[in-house]
This record gives sequence, C-alpha cells and structure tokens, in this order.
Amino acid sequence: MSQQDGASWLPSALLLLWVPGSLSLSGPSTVEGTVGGSLTVRCRYEKKFTENIKYWSKEKYLFFWETVLTTESERNGHVSIRDHPANLTFTVTLENLAKDDEGTYQCGINVPLAQDPTSKVVVSVFPDELHVLLSLLAILLLLLGGTSLLAWSRRWTRVNVLLKIPDCELTGRRVDYAGPQQTEPCYANMELQTQRLWAEPEWPRQAETEYSTAGAPREELRYSSIVVNNQSQDSKDTIPHQRPPPQEPAYSVIRKT
Repeated sequence: MSQQDGASWLPSALLLLWVPGSLSLSGPSTVEGTVGGSLTVRCRYEKKFTENIKYWSKEKYLFFWETVLTTESERNGHVSIRDHPANLTFTVTLENLAKDDEGTYQCGINVPLAQDPTSKVVVSVFPDELHVLLSLLAILLLLLGGTSLLAWSRRWTRVNVLLKIPDCELTGRRVDYAGPQQTEPCYANMELQTQRLWAEPEWPRQAETEYSTAGAPREELRYSSIVVNNQSQDSKDTIPHQRPPPQEPAYSVIRKT
C-alpha cells in the first residue's frame, strides 16, 4: 500500500472513531410518553461489552451530561435500569412521567481507558389531556368517515330504486308507481332538467279556465189565427165589388206547466 493510499483512508477511520456509538451501541432516536405514564428505552450493544457497566445520563448543558443511574444502582427514584446479557440489551424505564422528564438523554457503556460508546435518545412528554383529546379526535374522524360512507351508500341505493320501478308509466316528468305487488321490472329514463343561473325562474302556469254561457230553455210559442167578419150580408149586396179589408192575426201564448 502506498503512502498516498494510506493518507486517503485515514480520515475515514478517524471519523468512525470520533462518532460515539456508531457501531458498538444503538438505540431509538426518540421516545414519547404522557404525564403520569411510563416509557421504556431499549439499547443494544456488542458482545464484548457484556461485563461492562451500563449507564443512563441526561444532557444538562452543552456537552455536559449528568449520570442518572448505572447498572450497579439499578434504580434511582422513578428511573430504573436493567441489563440483559443474554440478548445483549439493557433497558431504561421511566415511571410516573412528569413534564420535567423531557430532554435529551443517552445510554452509554463505561469502557476504561477508551471513549465510551453512547446513543442519544430524545424523550418527549405530552400532557394527558392532549393525548386523550387526540384519541377522541381520531375516533371522531373515524365515525365521520363511516357516516359519510353510509350516507353515500344509501343515496346510491335510492337512485337505483328510482331507476328500476315495477309497472311504471312515464308521463312527461312523472313516474307513477304501481305498487310493490308487481314483480316484472320496468325501466324509466330519468332526465335532469338544467337551467341557466342567470335565467329567471319559471313559475308553474295556472290552468286555463274555459267559460260557456248556458241559457234557460225558451218557452215554445204556438200561434192560432182567428178571423172576425164584421160585414153583414147586406153590405155585400150594396157593395158587390168592394175588397175585404186585410185580416189581422190574433196571438195567444200557450205555456207548458
């Protein structure tokens, strides 16, 4: 290997050594809990660290960490730590969480005469009321979605029933329903009447009324003629060629009872 090749891989090796816990220790990056509840952090390590002391520390200031407890003490207040060499993990449990428990923590392994491998964990603690509110909101959204789907299903069912009516008669825009006793299906085309938005609404026309005049039955008239002869026989003798005066008709009315 040349000197130039050795200079190329040396910075990469130093970078791996500088990053703590990149290969030797791993754990979750974030964990969440609610006030009054509890949470557990599980960290995994290599087999060569089975006999080493494990610890849990909290960041107080920049680059300053305060050790909360180690596997030697196992418990400190509401925080406990337990090592599981069989599966190469150790767990940290925080009980009765409070808002002050939020912050940046790290699980680490004590390695004498070397840099300790660590893994950072961000702990978030939410108020219990907010957690309940979020749960109720999720349930409400589920109920709202279910109700919407049910309403949509019923709407389509109603449209299908209207499009398939037994013994129907299509007269203009009206569909007459014969009754549920008929079994033969009859289909009708349903058309939707569209209207422009700027058009005036068309009011229903009133039915036209026809008028007719009925008169009372007329009374039938019957006529009869009566001739009255005022001249005597003597006048005929004296005036033989005199023309008789015109006869005037007389009228009489006969009514039906």
